[in-house]
Amino acid sequence: MALRHAQDLDPLDEAEAYQALQGLGYSLTEIGRRLGKSRPYVSQRVKLLRLHPKLREAARSGKLTPDHAHALMRLKDPEQQLALAQEAKRRG
Repeated sequence: MALRHAQDLDPLDEAEAYQALQGLGYSLTEIGRRLGKSRPYVSQRVKLLRLHPKLREAARSGKLTPDHAHALMRLKDPEQQLALAQEAKRRG
C-alpha cells in the first residue's frame, strides 16, 4: 500500500482514517488537536461515513462536495439521502 500525504486524501479517505484512529482509542478532540483540525471538523468528516454508498462514491469522486454531503446527512435514512440527491440533480 502506498503512503499518501494528507492533502492527497479525499474527504472519505480522511473520514476513514479518523475512524481508524478512534478505533485505536483516540477521541475526536485528540485527533483534531494532533492534526491541527478542530473537533467539529473531524466529527463532520467521520459523519460522511453515514452517507448512502452511492453518495459516498459521489463524494469520493468529487461529484458531491463535502458541504452538499453534510446537508444530505441531515436526513438519517440513507435511502432518503439518495432520493433527495437524485431529485436535486434532476432539478439542476
